[in-house]
Amino acid sequence: MHESVKLEEAKYFLGQMAKEELNPEVFKHNLSAFLSSARSILQYSLEEAENKANGKAWYDAHMNGNQLLKYFKEKRNVSIHTEPVKPRRHITFTKTIGPSSSFRIIGEKSEYKSPPKDTNAESEHTAITHNFVDWKGSEDVLTLCRRYLGDLEAFIIDGIAQGFISG
Repeated sequence: MHESVKLEEAKYFLGQMAKEELNPEVFKHNLSAFLSSARSILQYSLEEAENKANGKAWYDAHMNGNQLLKYFKEKRNVSIHTEPVKPRRHITFTKTIGPSSSFRIIGEKSEYKSPPKDTNAESEHTAITHNFVDWKGSEDVLTLCRRYLGDLEAFIIDGIAQGFISG
């Protein structure tokens, strides 16, 4: 029905999340919009597929057989019906002071270490990642969202190929 339109919308919000990783409030707003548009893909698909022979079984098989589809369905449901999703923010700041040392802050922990041997000038690097506290794996939010979109795209392709959805 409108699955491909919602897929493009979810891709847009994922791009905005990546651009706004330094701004936690904007990142969370884009994550919420991503969850909503991505979930719409499955809702449209169910509505369309359940009116066709074996369509509901096809949909259920995908939902039950894919950990990310189930996980993100629940994330969106919590975000809409219970409380906004609040990923944990992880900040790594590294400042190279000179050719012999650097200072690194990770979250609330700091450490000194030697930089690479060819470093002669001062430099700084800040890396920010977001993680879901309830996700069992080590992937960050952006990595999981990219995987989820890949799974949704494969879901749409399969549904169209089998005649359960129009895409």
